[in-house]
Amino acid sequence: MKPSRTLPAILVLLLAAWPAAAQEHGISARLYGTVGHNYANSFYLALAATGQWQSNETLRLTAGVEAFRSRGYAATASWQAQLPWPSKRFFVYNRYLYRLFARWNTNEYSAHTALGYESGHWRVTLGLANRFMSPFHPYDRTGSTEYVFEPFNLMYEVQYRFALDAGKRWEVVLRMADFDDFVTDRAYQPLFSAAAGHRFGHGLTAYARAVCYPTGMLSLSANYYELFLNLGIQKQW
Repeated sequence: MKPSRTLPAILVLLLAAWPAAAQEHGISARLYGTVGHNYANSFYLALAATGQWQSNETLRLTAGVEAFRSRGYAATASWQAQLPWPSKRFFVYNRYLYRLFARWNTNEYSAHTALGYESGHWRVTLGLANRFMSPFHPYDRTGSTEYVFEPFNLMYEVQYRFALDAGKRWEVVLRMADFDDFVTDRAYQPLFSAAAGHRFGHGLTAYARAVCYPTGMLSLSANYYELFLNLGIQKQW
């Protein structure tokens, strides 16, 4: 994709998930930084911002952007709709992701659709994603014009959440999945994470998350590192 077409593509993704107007269930925003390191790529640094709109008990819309040190950025948009049966615990999840890796002259586009279950402490999703990768500059110094299309990638997520105190001001989340905010990966390369958050009142939460992510030569993800740490804040209105 030519540079002049990249920005409109990102704007389309963001607008697809941004609400026309806020309703009583409100808006939340999250700002976080990521630091990481591995033997293959040395130091990694990124900054991300996401917004979420809960229109009612059925529909949730999310959009976000990330910029990272290795000359690239990512944009994502998603929606989640609760199914009326059975017991309103099942939902449909749909996500779109664009990433640019300028250092490797690569664009990546992915679409992810899944069926999920959420109740109490647990959240589980299972679905499929497709991925298309192309040169950012079609004719770079190496003359590369390779395109890669992965029509079916198995996507899964298992998450367990629990509180450490009676007032639920401290909360821990354990998660295993082959996707993240700005990652669409393969089934054999899951991310293992543990997060802890503290609610300060007035809708403000601070959290930290440690992630172990297997590095692979062909795993073109924004978070391309074996170990990294997220530090961030979230505000709910």
